[in-house]
Parts: sequence; structure tokens; C-alpha cells
Amino acid sequence: MYSDIYRRFCAAVSQKCGVISKDTKILAAVSGGSDSVCLLMLLCDRFGADRIVCAHFNHMIRGEEACRDEDFTRSIALRCGVRFISGRGDVNAYARENRLGTEEAARKLRYAFLKESASEIGEGTLIATGHNSGDRTETVLFNIARGTSIDGLKGMEYRTKDGIIRPLLDITKKETEEVCAHFDIKPVYDSTNSDTSYTRNMIRHDCLPYLCGMFGDDFESHIINLADNAAADSDFLNKKREEAFEECCIVQERPFRRIVLDTDRFSRLHISIKRRLARFIMSRVRDGSGDYIFPDGTGIYSHMINSVCDMASSVRTGKRLDLPLGVKCIAGSDGLTFIHEECLVSGQKRIFESTHMSVRHERYDFGAIYGSLRDKKDSEEFFDEDKLAAEFGSDYKIEFRAGTGEDHFTPFGAPGGKKLSKFYIDKKISRFERPYIRVAAINNEILWIPGMRRSSAAPIDKNTTRVIILQCMSDTEGN
Repeated sequence: MYSDIYRRFCAAVSQKCGVISKDTKILAAVSGGSDSVCLLMLLCDRFGADRIVCAHFNHMIRGEEACRDEDFTRSIALRCGVRFISGRGDVNAYARENRLGTEEAARKLRYAFLKESASEIGEGTLIATGHNSGDRTETVLFNIARGTSIDGLKGMEYRTKDGIIRPLLDITKKETEEVCAHFDIKPVYDSTNSDTSYTRNMIRHDCLPYLCGMFGDDFESHIINLADNAAADSDFLNKKREEAFEECCIVQERPFRRIVLDTDRFSRLHISIKRRLARFIMSRVRDGSGDYIFPDGTGIYSHMINSVCDMASSVRTGKRLDLPLGVKCIAGSDGLTFIHEECLVSGQKRIFESTHMSVRHERYDFGAIYGSLRDKKDSEEFFDEDKLAAEFGSDYKIEFRAGTGEDHFTPFGAPGGKKLSKFYIDKKISRFERPYIRVAAINNEILWIPGMRRSSAAPIDKNTTRVIILQCMSDTEGN
């Protein structure tokens, strides 16, 4: 029996989990129960002790029993000759502080520990968990109860994008116990596994046996078939979503870290791809530190997706949707902008504290002026000093500031002037971004918007002898 289980395990590791390299190290998450002990033994049998590290996380929920599990896991690691790593976290305190359920809090702390440990072991280290075929079935039912999409029908994946593998998904709970017996190991039992106040335990002990009794012993295998079909369909739809993201979205870092969705193109997508794209965009929003707010789509719910799709179908410039955890969806003339509130603040600070303007007064003859204009940088603009004095008075003062609703702008080469806000609309500058754009102005007349356009004021001509050179600089560019 062990040989058959080992054969299926090896096939899942290579074909479904994609572990091919002979140098890959694997961090095995071991609780001390039959599933995770089975995982550790099979991994050591397949790859040898040198490539495996045993990791145990103490959730500090069960007192002495939890310490017993940690000691037991350490002894199994010693028996296998593998390195042992342990961590602890007060799950109940973390749940209270972050307003989470105990299960979700435990999962977050456990995976944070596993990912940190894997990164310390070395780049490319995979994390292996002991989820079995029953866990996959339970996950599908759990997701159905929460109103899942087709992605939730996949249940658990054999391998995730962030390097978590689940090579026991083709192995049953009974078979993991048989592997432990094969190695003469008596695993520990977690008393919380029988507590049906936890949703997953209730599904395992109450719902699943009832459904199997009603629909027959093949019910679980039918759920697994459903999960396999959903995984194939989801993979196809995700490829279409990636194509839609490339076509409809622009990712920008400056002046703000944001994602802009072209709502015209979005409107032409099928509703299935619209919803999938909306979810994906939210999963790619990052905070000021560059961390994803909803990594792999966790924490994104159907009402959030529907709200984004509704907003995209009836764009009103300036309308704002406040999503959880500080994510903003803002409608502008260029579409919908997805941004984290930290990026708005840091973007403003970066622009206003690190961007400066220098004013130089120069005298030129005709040939020198036109030579300088030919070599002018994008960060520079030239004005005739005498013409500025004639138009605004000899005591004029050039300011470098944000534009206001009172400002007027006459773009160079354009007939007539317009309010600055109208120019921004024409240039498709979204309303939330406008306050952070620096302009050079005299009173309420805009001379220059660096990187966009100069005004028609005081142009250089063959009669110019005195020139004012404005230069926009950031701290990283020097003086």
C-alpha cells in the first residue's frame, strides 16, 4: 500500500506541483498530525534530508497540548535528520486586534511565519503543506457556501504563485494515517479538530458525512471532478483576463503608483472577463511600501467586484469609491484610477518636497538664443524677460505651486485661453491628480506646466536680448 501512495505522491510533486529542479529546497509545514507527518516522511523519502526543512508554528491556543505538539514535531525532525524551525504567535490576541475570526487569524500568522522562514532558507525555497484530498473537498463546499465564483470551485491548488505546494491533494486522510503506521509513528491529535464551532470542522464532521449519506460514497470524488473541471476553465479565463489587462490597463509609478482602467475598452468585454479583470486589478494595487493590499485576491468579495463594474459602466468624473484597507477607485476623464491612500500622500509629499524651480536671468544675442532653444531640455523653458515685464509689470513674481480653480492658461500655439481645469480635462488629467501638478505662474496666469505645455506668454524672437530660464528639478537631479 505504501508503494502506491508513494508513487502517486511523486507524480503529484513533479507533474502537478512542478518540483523538477534537483536543487530546490522545501520547507515542510508540520503540525504533528497525521497529514503533515505523512508529508514530511514522503518528502524525505523522495528528496533526502538535505533538501528538507521541518517548520512548526505554535498558535498558543491549546496551552500544554500545543507545547506537546511542538516537542513531538521536533523529535520527528530529529529522527529524519532534517533541520527544525519553530515559531509562535498569539492567535487570539491577533484576532482581537485585527477583528478577525480565530481560523483566519491563525492562517495569517502561520503563513507569515512560513514565508519568512522560507525566505531565510534561500531564494526559490518552496513551502509544502499537508492538505489532503478531503481538505480540497471541504474547501469547495466552504467556498460554495460563501457564494464563490468558478475560481472557488477549484478548491485548493497544487501549487500557488507564491511558492506553496500541496503534494498530498491526491492522498486521502486514511492514507496519510497508513503512511504514519508504515513508519511506526503515532501522530498527535489536535483537540480543536473536533470543535464544530470552527466552520471547517463543522463541514468535515457534520455536512460532508450527511451529503455522502444522501448522495452516495462517490459524492467526494464527484466534488473533486468538479474542482478539476473548474481549474481547467479558470485557467482559460485567466489567460483571457491577462489579455484584457494588457489591453485595458496602464500601470504607473509616477507621479503616483496606480493602475488606470480604460473604461471604453472595458465596456466591450464579456461580463465574465469584466468581473475577473476587476478582481485582478484590485489584487495588483500596492501600498506605499510596495506591498500588495489583496495578495492573490484574498479579501476581495463579490460586492466589491460588482461596485467596481457598476462604476466603470457609468463613469462620472470625480466620483470616488472607497474600497477596504485604503484602496481608492476614482473616476476621471482617463478612466478609473485604482490607488492606495498611502500613495496619494507619498506622491504629494514627493512632488512638493523634492521638486523645485530655479530662475536664471541671461543676456543673449540672436544666434546664441536660438542655439540654446535648440538644445533646451524638457525640464527647461525660456521666456523673454522684457515681454514679461511689459505684460505683468516690472515687479512681477514667478511662483512655483499647485494650480487652482482661479488659474487661466493660454497654451502656446493655441487660439485663445482657457481655465486651467479645462486644459486638464482636454489632456485627460484626472481630478485627483491635478492638485499635485506643479505649475509656474504669475498671479493667476500660468506660464508653464513642466512636462506638458508652456503658455503663449513672452515668447523668444529675434529681438530678444534678455531671457529668463525656468528649470524644474527634483532632488535626485541636483541643482
